[in-house]
Amino acid sequence: MFNVKRWIGMMLPLLILFLLVGAFGCGAPSEEEVVDEEVTEEEEVVDEEETAAEEEEEEEPPVSVEEWENPTELVDVLDRFKELEWTWAKLENGQKTDSKNITFRNEGPESVAGEEADLLVFTENEDEFRIWVDENGNAVQAEFGGEVIPGQFVQEPLNAALKGFFLPFWTVEEMGIREFAQGYSQPGYNLRDVSTERKDFGDVSAEVTRLEVYLEPPLTQEGKEGTVIWGIGDFDGEFQMLVEWDWGEEYAERDDIMITYELNKVVPQ
Repeated sequence: MFNVKRWIGMMLPLLILFLLVGAFGCGAPSEEEVVDEEVTEEEEVVDEEETAAEEEEEEEPPVSVEEWENPTELVDVLDRFKELEWTWAKLENGQKTDSKNITFRNEGPESVAGEEADLLVFTENEDEFRIWVDENGNAVQAEFGGEVIPGQFVQEPLNAALKGFFLPFWTVEEMGIREFAQGYSQPGYNLRDVSTERKDFGDVSAEVTRLEVYLEPPLTQEGKEGTVIWGIGDFDGEFQMLVEWDWGEEYAERDDIMITYELNKVVPQ
């Protein structure tokens, strides 16, 4: 007669042994297996390091912009520049129109309305604008077209004038050109060429890196693809700023209105 209890008693040790063998393997690995595993791990580490190095090399920006200067406010020119001169124009049907030559000079401190203020002089072509500002960049007085405007009334006309003076710098800010310069490619932005040259800006010079970039959707509308050329000047590591902005031949016959820009003179503080 089949004895169930006796059969369970015989099979139970075998079942436990089978489970242990299945769970922990059939024994310790051989020395060759250990060596193979170590080599494989070393190869994986080396592969990861090579991949990281390749990715770092690919992502190296074409120009360093660690000390970026892009004056859009009075305080920006107060902090960095004694003089600046730049030209901007509209590009329409391949022709530059409405060209404006802008100069900025910091004439230094003067006493205005009982307080000391820096006199800033802007010219736009033949027109001169004189603005007195305190140490925080707030206007305390202005003079436009021979008319003196007290500080409490100056902010609105001053803001309108500064928008015109600094238009290329505002456009640089809105487009995020600094961010573009720090990567070779992203959707809608393809870097085609990079060249460098030394260029004078009055008594100082800079290493100018020109980026020839092809813009396409999603950064542009369909049918608005084309080449843009941005020149970024590195003033011997002190600061970097956009010094040139032009467009490729694809835009020569278009009626799109675009901005061109060129920095002519720099006198740092």
